Amino acid sequence: MFLLSLHASGVVGLTVKPKETAKAKLDHLVKMADAVSWHKNVTHIVPAHIKEKVRIARMAKVKGVHARQIPAHQMLGECGSHIPVKQLGLVTASKSIALLGLGMSSNLTSPDWEVTSGSGCSIEGNCAESGSHPEIYSNHQSCTITINTPRPLEVVRFETEGYFDQLTVNDQVYTGRGITAGPEGVMPSGVIQWSSDFSVLYGGWKICLEQPQEHEGTNSYAMPGVGANQVVADNGNDAMGIVNGDEPFVKVLKDGFFEVGCYFDKMLTSADKFGNDKDKYNNQQNVSVAKYNELVLKMEQKEVTPTICFQFCRTIRGMVFFGIANGNECYCAPYFHAGPGDDSKCDVGCQGDPTKMCGNAKGKSTIWEMHLCGDTGDDLQDNTIAADEALTYFYESAAYAVDLGSKMSDAGAALEKVGGLSGSMVAAGLGMEANKASADLTRSWMTGRKPYESLFEAAKKAQSLEGEDFTVATTVTQVENTITIIKEFEPTVYQNGKDIHELVKRAYPASQYQAFGGDELVDSLAKELRSGAKAHDFRLASYAMGQRELEPPASLCSGKTIGLPKLGLGENGCGIACEQTLFPTKCLGFTHFQVDGTEDVCFLFSEMDDVEIFDDPEEGKSLLQQKSSEGARAAAVCKVKLTEIRLGYKPKGELKKKTRCFGSCDGLSAREGVANYAVPSSVMVGGKSVIEKP
Repeated sequence: MFLLSLHASGVVGLTVKPKETAKAKLDHLVKMADAVSWHKNVTHIVPAHIKEKVRIARMAKVKGVHARQIPAHQMLGECGSHIPVKQLGLVTASKSIALLGLGMSSNLTSPDWEVTSGSGCSIEGNCAESGSHPEIYSNHQSCTITINTPRPLEVVRFETEGYFDQLTVNDQVYTGRGITAGPEGVMPSGVIQWSSDFSVLYGGWKICLEQPQEHEGTNSYAMPGVGANQVVADNGNDAMGIVNGDEPFVKVLKDGFFEVGCYFDKMLTSADKFGNDKDKYNNQQNVSVAKYNELVLKMEQKEVTPTICFQFCRTIRGMVFFGIANGNECYCAPYFHAGPGDDSKCDVGCQGDPTKMCGNAKGKSTIWEMHLCGDTGDDLQDNTIAADEALTYFYESAAYAVDLGSKMSDAGAALEKVGGLSGSMVAAGLGMEANKASADLTRSWMTGRKPYESLFEAAKKAQSLEGEDFTVATTVTQVENTITIIKEFEPTVYQNGKDIHELVKRAYPASQYQAFGGDELVDSLAKELRSGAKAHDFRLASYAMGQRELEPPASLCSGKTIGLPKLGLGENGCGIACEQTLFPTKCLGFTHFQVDGTEDVCFLFSEMDDVEIFDDPEEGKSLLQQKSSEGARAAAVCKVKLTEIRLGYKPKGELKKKTRCFGSCDGLSAREGVANYAVPSSVMVGGKSVIEKP
């Protein structure tokens, strides 16, 4: 059962237990709130090998970095899931209220630490001590303390026999005398163990868990006197305004906000003690709103958005809500007072972001509630990791695509040349097709370059902020602005990386396990290639044309190709690719080529036309050809699915016999197995690196 605490005008108003029907409604609203929470992170299914690389890289970069962070509270709903009370179906008096939060009653939780074996030590509250402390401990003492909530240790006393009586924390042995001999400042995990031997006794030890201090922004109570003493900004002397003795934009008191609704907020008039409506001030709790345009120097003011208003109000003590009226009037308040009025909507766009609504022209304000999650560091870390993963995904995919494109271009150019020298327009045409297709790979990075560079700079900034003091307003603002940039570009960079990755898989299906990690295979083609399966369901194209006894040294086909040419699969892998290509277009056969000095390339066909076969000429009749194609050893084979032949299929064109060699007559044994292409360390185009490595 949920407990709802309501605080009206700074005084506890009532505590009620909603009925189960209200709880069901609440659960639905919480889900809605989580969907738009300020702290909501968008996640993608990043390949496991990318996650592991980023994890290892981060371990090296951030080792030893510990940020000063606002202590987090544990109340469910205080981090973006606050729901206006009236939406819960609860009946309340017509009062101004501030929603403190939703807390779920729970069973007793485990203590921060506990003695789980032995009697040689004891725990009282936050401190543990050796047996009989502060008296000397006994011989043969031992105990084990289990840590449930890790917190740094404070050593109050440490006096043990050196080398023989030992306190072990995180597998590190502490022994001897003096505070510095103990585990001062150590963050324990797992268990702490103590043991003494049979002689020489000392006063023992006492260690305590460091207690987190509750941050003053944790509570969301509306207290009397908030904002009651103000000095407005002095633009002539460049003096920022002051609220209850403090300047704004100094200390972070809240780190998240959630929209409450659109109201005629009486606080804007009846609780404006220092602004244009001060003659109407009438507030019995002696509180006052704080206005952005009165407390911030004109030269420092920015066009108002919910974020700009929040960044101002969260630094003023006691403020729980902020509102924006008429598009540009930002104010902070300890609570809001919904007055009577019509049902008009807040339909005036915010001055700095017209896509968001900030009140209306009739006097209504859009109201947001502020809260403290204490997770700025976690937010920064999560978003930095997401950025690093997207950047690495894009970078590796782009580097691989460019490298494959270069290999395919070389193979296509060599095939085009051999085809011309061998009198085969079919081979020359397929070589041109491979050369053209290679451009899709070598240029794949271009579309995503600018988003990549923007995300790269944001990630670099985010990394520089890790370990900073997150209680300082300017630092937190930098963090939030950086996170905003990351969230803007990370999805685009991730998607671009995924698109390039898919392109790579189409050109080189084995990349899924040869380069990008093999434990996440879902593609049946990649699984078959990795398993070493054999492509048995094929016969030479001449067999399909009725020449069943003919086994020419080289054969090739023309026809309608499917998708990108395949690179580095070998003749058998090309057959596997054809067998696995069934939908939306079925593969009927393939042609596989390799020219000496280049990678092998194959083409899948949905329709096959002419079949060319090359038969070595009689001895002494190929001198001219040998001279014209010296060094261009080449191999070519065209095959058709036997199952299709048995169903009556044959290529539609002619069988053309050529009494000459394909390439030089020295011959070449084409690759049979699958090539292994490693991911390049850089994205090289024209001998230059075009993308900076994350």
